Amino acid sequence: MIAMGDTFDMKLPSRALRRIIVLGQYGSFVAGTLAWWATGGPGQSLLSWASPLLYAGCALCASTLVARYWFWSSVGECALDEREIVVRNRAYQSAYGILSIYVMSVAVYGMIALDAGLWLPRNFAQSQMVVWFTLLTAMTLPSSILAWLEPDEPGGDKIPPIGTSDMRGRFFRRILLLALLGLIAGMALALFIPS
Repeated sequence: MIAMGDTFDMKLPSRALRRIIVLGQYGSFVAGTLAWWATGGPGQSLLSWASPLLYAGCALCASTLVARYWFWSSVGECALDEREIVVRNRAYQSAYGILSIYVMSVAVYGMIALDAGLWLPRNFAQSQMVVWFTLLTAMTLPSSILAWLEPDEPGGDKIPPIGTSDMRGRFFRRILLLALLGLIAGMALALFIPS
């Protein structure tokens, strides 16, 4: 078994801190999208420039969580103890259920909205925000659930020594972080494409 404190590059010892980061990740994306839609894009008002900053906050929160919890899914079961395997499997099961409900809700809403004349994305930028939020949720939900449910670790204020993580786990975490940052950068660039 590999001790959890010895396998991660960063330490999030407090459950309250982890929950704030999870809420900050999704909340900053929603707030950035609402600021974008309310102001009509960058340059229209001072509030519109808050949108890219909120998206950067979302990227920071998401990369923090993914860097901390990606290890559980990138190693074989022999590297995790029984509790970690159960928690990981429960997080994946919950993430699959939540994502399935989300996608089905969007589909059902779309069908109802067509008949009832409710709001639907009308242009490229609005459609992209729905797609990007779905991708963000799909990529970060298991890590967010693990961060939300993991109890505080005893002696959680200790920072693990540099070099104690296995190199393969670090490599995969960094690749995922680059992919996540590319996703956020693509989303930010899509904001500046005229619709």
